[in-house]
Amino acid sequence: MFDIQIPKITDEELLEKYRRIKPLVRDPEDGILKWVKGDERIYVLRETSYICAPTYLRPVEPDELDHLESYDFACIHTTNGVFKPSVAEVLAQIDYGSADQELLNMKTERKMRLVAFEVEWVCEKDLWGGDILRRDLFLNNQHLVSRVKLYYSDIAFKGLPEEA
Repeated sequence: MFDIQIPKITDEELLEKYRRIKPLVRDPEDGILKWVKGDERIYVLRETSYICAPTYLRPVEPDELDHLESYDFACIHTTNGVFKPSVAEVLAQIDYGSADQELLNMKTERKMRLVAFEVEWVCEKDLWGGDILRRDLFLNNQHLVSRVKLYYSDIAFKGLPEEA
């Protein structure tokens, strides 16, 4: 058996990353990717699920961000039978070097930087229309894995919503 651990991240590293890389949530009502209201308190970033009852600020504009699929990654989350990812869990697993680097988008030839992430929903519908966790995503009784999509923007981008 092997030991699964989410990488450690200091409070300072967490805040530094969070100020540059924001979570996005896909609204289940309309399927639209949206910016959500942020909260820089450390205990909120570490202990609260940002996808549970988020306050939506506005939809992501069509040309605002680029999803570069080749940079998506598998992310480990703690679970007790429910899916409640924290911002800290995700940011701890984003490689700091690549998060800091500028990328050249080969399609547009624009320099890009990482500004946001989205955790793909890991549930499926049960017979009654409720959400249940996909069993194939469990690593053990305390951990499951999701896919995190990374979103990049033009280096000159200054458009993060004020409250994100």
